[in-house]
Amino acid sequence: MSDNRVLEGIIKDISLTGVMFDIRGDQQDEDLKNMQCTVILDTNSKDFQGEICSVKEHSSGVNCGIRLLASEDEMKAFMKEHFIDPSVLDMAVE
Repeated sequence: MSDNRVLEGIIKDISLTGVMFDIRGDQQDEDLKNMQCTVILDTNSKDFQGEICSVKEHSSGVNCGIRLLASEDEMKAFMKEHFIDPSVLDMAVE
């Protein structure tokens, strides 16, 4: 986070432009929207810079929509490395 906080959660959805990040428990905080953040996507410390665009509360935490600042090519390469077929995402848009 831009204020040096570390929030742990689960990536519920990933696309070429962003992720849906689910934060559980009492670690969530208000004023997350529009904050700059770093999203670490694997154990090899692969990270992407991003911005929290939406924050929606649910019964056990919050869902954060994070727009990633990575290029489409960077995201396709990451997905390919992790057996995620980006062409499936193209079909969902049609």
